[in-house]
Amino acid sequence: MRFFVTLLAFALVNVSIAVPTQQAKRLLNTVVKPSQDPFYQAPTGYENAAPGTILNSRQIAVPLAIELLTPGITSSVWQVQYRSTDDAGNPLAMVTTIFVPVDGDTNKFFTQAIAYDSSSIDCSPSYSLRVLTQASPDIAAIALGLYDGWYVQSPDFEGPSAAFTNGIISAHGMLDSLRAGLLSTNMTGLAPTARIALNGGSGGALGCEWALELQSTYAPELNIAGATLGSLTPVVQTVIETVNGGAFAGLIPAAITGLAKASTALDAYLNASLVPETAANFRSAETRCVNDNQAFYASQNVSNYFTNPNWIEDEVPQEVLKSVGIMGLHGVPQVPIYVYKGAEDELSTVLDTDALVTKYCHESAPSIVYVRNIVTGHETESLIGFVGAYEYLQERLNGIPPLEGCTIINSTKSTLNNTDSTALGAIIGPKVVSVLQNALPSLLTE
Repeated sequence: MRFFVTLLAFALVNVSIAVPTQQAKRLLNTVVKPSQDPFYQAPTGYENAAPGTILNSRQIAVPLAIELLTPGITSSVWQVQYRSTDDAGNPLAMVTTIFVPVDGDTNKFFTQAIAYDSSSIDCSPSYSLRVLTQASPDIAAIALGLYDGWYVQSPDFEGPSAAFTNGIISAHGMLDSLRAGLLSTNMTGLAPTARIALNGGSGGALGCEWALELQSTYAPELNIAGATLGSLTPVVQTVIETVNGGAFAGLIPAAITGLAKASTALDAYLNASLVPETAANFRSAETRCVNDNQAFYASQNVSNYFTNPNWIEDEVPQEVLKSVGIMGLHGVPQVPIYVYKGAEDELSTVLDTDALVTKYCHESAPSIVYVRNIVTGHETESLIGFVGAYEYLQERLNGIPPLEGCTIINSTKSTLNNTDSTALGAIIGPKVVSVLQNALPSLLTE
């Protein structure tokens, strides 16, 4: 096992060093972007299919980062287009990527929701996983699941227009991807009654949390054994107000243009309310992925793009933000949840997550574990907190009953080391530590 851990860490380092110069450009030149790929176009008559129905599928090569992390562990990779629904009840065609492990457990289905945080469809996981332009700890989570013999998927849950931060579209995209995965038996071998687990951090947690809120009314038949949510962002407006003028200011135009993709009223509002001379710069967020948006808008006061500096309080933005941008208003999750959050979160105040957990506890959520780390920030807790989260996922997929009621744990853990093997068990602990410590930096940038 120690040899495997060392090899895994070595592979991660070599991804960051070798891939950009040796293979990244070739991948970028050969894999067609979603905006230009006919596979992403909805087929005629798809609107008549039930949500979760498989519309199209294809087999793709195992992504290089996954193969380097877990050589020989992945049997095949499939991309599945499936029917979903937007926040107004209209049909959508979305895509998910399903990883099939060698000799895997057909009764274990793990979804890693990638935080792609962009209003460009060309930043969707189904593309970025293939060309490695958005590699991150999400890659490590996928690799770990495959090594444990789980069937793993990562859906493009923002939908075909990349409606970033629209919670309802994200929820439907997540839930319908699970339905599609369970219908993929003829391709993947996954059992149609497989036990399901979800994980996401930050923007990925947004998709997972909203899915849990809507699951009991939108997809009650799904057997979700548990979910882990890292660095939650419960209130989009709070995030906007917090990051404005800072290093993460690029999230604001990405979020607003994402919301406008599904709201003609917000789109018209932007046309009327953006300063004409700089409107194109604001709108250009929908052409870039998260890292490039962070660089482009870093330290900018995004309010300067609007004729009204207090634009966020205008009627149209408020209507949209309140309807699809606040967690906790659409239902109480009925599945076991593990929440991990840093009290020093630079994007979303811990108070919002505290309030969300408290609300669910008061409304009789069956099982919540809330690990509240008083020393970590947004990105550091997404990494450090995942150690405990992964153990939680293992227990749920292994059928171990969760704790009932609400459990709140205050943590002061600020680093990862080999003592984490005690928390995760003698086998999985060192592996998780090795993978995550090396995967914290982006594996590859464009």
